[in-house]
Amino acid sequence: HLIEVLETQTLESSLNYMKNIYQQASEKKSKASIQISKNPDFNNGFIKLQELIAKKLEHPKLLQLKSLIENSIKNNPKNKTIVFSQYRDTVNKISEELNKIPGINSEVFVGQAKKTTKEGKVSGLNQKEQQEIMNKFKQGEINIICATSIAEEGLDIPSADLVIFYEPVGSEIRTIQRRGRTGRHREGEEMVLEAEGT
Repeated sequence: HLIEVLETQTLESSLNYMKNIYQQASEKKSKASIQISKNPDFNNGFIKLQELIAKKLEHPKLLQLKSLIENSIKNNPKNKTIVFSQYRDTVNKISEELNKIPGINSEVFVGQAKKTTKEGKVSGLNQKEQQEIMNKFKQGEINIICATSIAEEGLDIPSADLVIFYEPVGSEIRTIQRRGRTGRHREGEEMVLEAEGT
């Protein structure tokens, strides 16, 4: 699982996953986590990840995503985009990075389940909060939604100009649902990001 996260997500997501393994080991939650936390390769990987993050380096897909978003906003300042990713950690990091781009107002859109982030904040949006984000997106106050699978179906999400899959989705149905978030009332665009060699 860690290799998949390293190949498809952000370095921060990978580090958080490793921290979770260490925490499970310290709490003796599973024999597997105890064994993994003692593995020299795992420990070396943890140190290398911390070094990369300290140098402000990140997964190349995140850099490519920022470039794509900057270009889409330059070409059309009213462009609305939905970025889908599988994990909340990744969605949070993507939104944080995109908000550094001038002209971008990005919001995280996740399900209702409450989960504590590394900063101790509780993530999870109730229906009212989800609807507020959708209204802001519709009115143009927000121009990017960074979402988990919660935004795939069942919600009245205004049409987006661009839908970006941060990683490919293994399900044809989910792919179609994500694609359906663009091109409803006018031509839309879809992009899927994959790291070379993965």
